[in-house]
Order: sequence, then C-alpha cells, then structure tokens
Amino acid sequence: NCDDLALLPGQHLLIDLGPEDMAAAGELPDALGALIPAEALEGMAGVRRARIAAPLQVVSLVFAEEEIVWAASGVLLHCPSILRGPGSAPEGETFPRMTAAAARRLFAARAQETAALPGWMA
Repeated sequence: NCDDLALLPGQHLLIDLGPEDMAAAGELPDALGALIPAEALEGMAGVRRARIAAPLQVVSLVFAEEEIVWAASGVLLHCPSILRGPGSAPEGETFPRMTAAAARRLFAARAQETAALPGWMA
C-alpha cells in the first residue's frame, strides 16, 4: 500500500497465499488468498493502533454479494453482502478467513524466509 489508510481492527483484508505459506497458515483450504483482520497488521511496517480523539464517521460499503474492493493504491478490502450487513465478519463464503494470531504466525514465517535471502530488502 502506498498511501496512509485508517481501518477499524475488525476490517478484513485479502492477502495472497503461496504454496510456501500453507504450513504457516494452518488449517486453510488450498486457496490463493485469505482474509485477515486489520488488527493482525499492528506492529508491522509502521502499522499502529491509533486513539480516536473525536467522534468518527465510519463508512461501510455493502454490496448485493460479498465483494473485495481496491483501496488506497493496493489494499484489498472485504465488503460484506447486504444479507450479512455492515460490520459483519466474513464467514469464509468466498475466501477462507484467518484469525489475527494465525496471520501473525504467517507474517513471522514470511519474515524469516525473506531474512534468509541474500541481498533482500523489504
């Protein structure tokens, strides 16, 4: 993602999964991507939890069917179907869902792999 973006902790994002991710991802079906809650990114690459000092207006996109939309030049956000309603967590209808803990394990495994590559720069 190239731009700053504020997300609620329960907003789900779609991440890509490669064959090497399956062991770290745990019990996920063979999928090209998985949904993770935004809270799983806290502490990574400058992602931090922020206190909201004033009332905040939250906009939730809801579609006829579950959708993934591009936002802020690269983030893939999950948007629930109108049947599930705004603020609802995905139930794996289209993409499998990872817990925040499982996503953190996956990111830690990816970091170990990239640290072992010579000349790798994040």
